[in-house]
Amino acid sequence: MPKVSNSFIFVRTKYGSTLLIDFIDGNEPPWNPASFEKFEQQVSFKAYEQCLSDLSQMAADPAQGGSAPLSSTSPLKPEALNNADTSSAPPVVNKGADQAEAMVPPEQWQFSTREEDWGQTCYAEIQKRDVKVGFMGSPGEHPTGFVEGVFKGDTRATWHVDDKPAYVSDGGQNDYSGWHEFDQLPMDLLDQISSGKELAITGAKGERTVVSLKGASEAVSRLEACFGKH
Repeated sequence: MPKVSNSFIFVRTKYGSTLLIDFIDGNEPPWNPASFEKFEQQVSFKAYEQCLSDLSQMAADPAQGGSAPLSSTSPLKPEALNNADTSSAPPVVNKGADQAEAMVPPEQWQFSTREEDWGQTCYAEIQKRDVKVGFMGSPGEHPTGFVEGVFKGDTRATWHVDDKPAYVSDGGQNDYSGWHEFDQLPMDLLDQISSGKELAITGAKGERTVVSLKGASEAVSRLEACFGKH
């Protein structure tokens, strides 16, 4: 089942062990590594997402030169620059940086669907450096919140959007995905997220992460439509 992102296609089979990363943008050739087990696919995919996010931030950060990576191939490098002399054409490099920033919007909610072992699953999520926050679920089921990169072991967390009422849910680490899942959150929280500006999640031990709700309205709307399917 292909998973399409802003700049690549990640293919994995439900029962097999195929891993293929084919870049839609840039001039990087397809990656086709050796066979992977299911857990290795998850780890590799997360590592790739983090790598692409880091490269995009470097390309768009003036403090680090404001230029796209200058290797012979790059998932962030336009095809038009294949044979260009990047060292003598700063304006072209800046154009590549702008394109990289547009490909991976920083801290913006995204909607996606994936074919997991238990069937089609819908996701609305946001990545902030090494922290991921979102909601997931299958058609006809209640959504589950998840957080990656913040908690350890069993926990209880408060989910709070702006100045709206907060909600508390117990959570535990999922062996399949590695993130913490919270299945006691009401649908009202999704309504708050759709119209809010900021979501804060605070654990009982003081762990805390705050994410923007930019793009959440569209992502949550598509997520709710997915849940409504039977």
